[in-house]
Amino acid sequence: MTAFVYLAMAAAWLRPVTATHWLAALQYVLAAGHLLAATGWLLQFSRRRLPQLCAWLPLLGLPLAIAVLVADPGLVSLALLASSPLLFLLSGWVSYQRETDIAGLPVRELKWSLALKIALDEAMLGYFVSTTRTPARRRVPEIANEVLRAIDAFGRQGWLDNPAAFHQTVHSPQVFELEDRLAIGHPFKSLSFPSSYVSHSELPGAERWETYGATHTVHARIFEHEGGPRPWLMCVHGYRMGWPYIDFQLFSPGWLHHKLGFNLIMPLLPLHGLRKIGMRSGDGYFDGELLDLLHAEAQALTDLRSCLLWLREQRQVPRMGIYGISLGGLNASLLSCLDAEIDSLIAGIPLVDPLRVFELNAPTRLMRGLQQAGVGIEQVRALLAPISPLSMECRVPLAGRAIVAGMHDKIVSLEPILALQAHWNDCPLHWYAGTHLSVRRERDVRAWLRSTWKAHGMIDAEGYENMAVQ
Repeated sequence: MTAFVYLAMAAAWLRPVTATHWLAALQYVLAAGHLLAATGWLLQFSRRRLPQLCAWLPLLGLPLAIAVLVADPGLVSLALLASSPLLFLLSGWVSYQRETDIAGLPVRELKWSLALKIALDEAMLGYFVSTTRTPARRRVPEIANEVLRAIDAFGRQGWLDNPAAFHQTVHSPQVFELEDRLAIGHPFKSLSFPSSYVSHSELPGAERWETYGATHTVHARIFEHEGGPRPWLMCVHGYRMGWPYIDFQLFSPGWLHHKLGFNLIMPLLPLHGLRKIGMRSGDGYFDGELLDLLHAEAQALTDLRSCLLWLREQRQVPRMGIYGISLGGLNASLLSCLDAEIDSLIAGIPLVDPLRVFELNAPTRLMRGLQQAGVGIEQVRALLAPISPLSMECRVPLAGRAIVAGMHDKIVSLEPILALQAHWNDCPLHWYAGTHLSVRRERDVRAWLRSTWKAHGMIDAEGYENMAVQ
């Protein structure tokens, strides 16, 4: 029934615009997309991409609908404008209807407000997938060759049996800069130092990675209280983040620093923010270059560990906590496998399995080309084992581990999150009735975070939460 409603509303986009021909052309193009999506619903085509298309199209159509109303005022144009948010809401509704029951999840109930959240997730995923810089067809055999050569190197070095040994020894940076900064009304100190990451010379893509000059410098933002020592919290941002106006919404300094009393350190992941190499933050991370993904994550872990060593050498650190969101949740989880001095670990809506992300979102032609060149899922799994927390043991005490995840998350898969919980000896896992993008607006998440940090001894134990900031 929902598909027929969508089909009827999509047909309205076929109404010609007589005021200007270019508006009519754009309207017909968008109508074709809507009708394709509606037909897909009816015929059950493209179950993986369809919800993304259905959510992305109404957002693209909203500015066009406004232009149509201006060019050709009337009730029909007004109805066309109203159809965009309704089509968007319907996309969330149909995405919910396609959810399958997963053992271990609470019962999921749909509300219209939840349908809106789901549609936002689908639209964001559609943006990620549709704007990915997929390697050219001629590049696919080269990528496959790099994977096979890397696996051969893994075998010689013993990394297939011991993925943790892939990661290099890290030392505290001795040369660094601290500068006062202000962003979005928040004063902080900007820490920078040369990255100590060196690509394994025997790995393919090492020379290419070294040409990405912006990754050679580590950047981190620091919020530190005056007075006695406080617990430190490392906040690790997500994919395509890395700018203050986004990061400070997700990791609110007003709440984490001023109210809860944490000292904060917010490192920038490679290829993000000031360390980006493309037009956008995050370009190059999940674009299909598998060795670049491996090097990016290896450097991310080296840099995060260097930040921790810098803190322990330069500051008093009575307790150390890690809180990562999405891609940051992956890095927080991996960090817990390599650092034995972390007191609190919270993996937020974590991207647990890079292989699953690649498998679900890589273009069909890329997957087919890799398979034809002898690289299947098992080879990719072996390559990405050093950057999967499921392949290594967590070194944070069980009492200090926790996970938070959205029951309707459309951007990261839920089954690997359950696998991570099992791998972490059934640590606490809080499910909230929301999506990936709604995590920062869910009231129960903030309450759960506070209670978890209390249980981990990060706040209140010594009055940190109530200490006034001078």
